[in-house]
Amino acid sequence: GGKSVDLPQSMADGTPVLGFSPKARYGDASFGVGLDLDIVPSEGGGAVIRNGAVTVTQADGSAVVAPVAGLVGCSSG
Repeated sequence: GGKSVDLPQSMADGTPVLGFSPKARYGDASFGVGLDLDIVPSEGGGAVIRNGAVTVTQADGSAVVAPVAGLVGCSSG
């Protein structure tokens, strides 16, 4: 609907890397987002998500799964 929503974390599993769990779920029975990530700390700081998947699930059980990769970092201010 074009608006921002806060989704509560309902599950986390695995050893967190920079505060991010490799397997996590956010949302409730009506809408959910699941993460399954391969997060590897990098030597220069931050971390790399080499591969992973984001799953968006609707109340009726239908889901969309998308492959993901990327970086996790923080700025030093």
